[in-house]
Amino acid sequence: MSRPPIPSTVIDRGINRHRNATIEVPAAAYGGFVMRRTGVSDRAASLRAERRLAALDEAHFAEIDVAMLYIEEARSRAERAAEALRRAGAEPHLVEAVEQAEAEISNVARRLRQGTLFAVPKEQLTL
Repeated sequence: MSRPPIPSTVIDRGINRHRNATIEVPAAAYGGFVMRRTGVSDRAASLRAERRLAALDEAHFAEIDVAMLYIEEARSRAERAAEALRRAGAEPHLVEAVEQAEAEISNVARRLRQGTLFAVPKEQLTL
């Protein structure tokens, strides 16, 4: 049984590989041509969605890293200021105030780490 020639035309319902397309293909078992649907599988679509979300997460965490850097710089600067005041013989209440500010900045950094890097999304807390 001879097979009919493969047509050179493609019935286009969206050539974009990200959309579904219908292509006319030969099917020897059926003795003619059948329409085969090609497109993105559910798995490929979900994989692309996961990659997009991962890229967004990466961008979000980059912003958090920048904030953490600024917080750490402020804490380090407060630490150096307290030491400089102590060496210069400043009033004890001034040194104590700057040390207290340093401790508060450290707490801000800790809360930011706990709330972002080590936090569990609320959706994962319920069964």
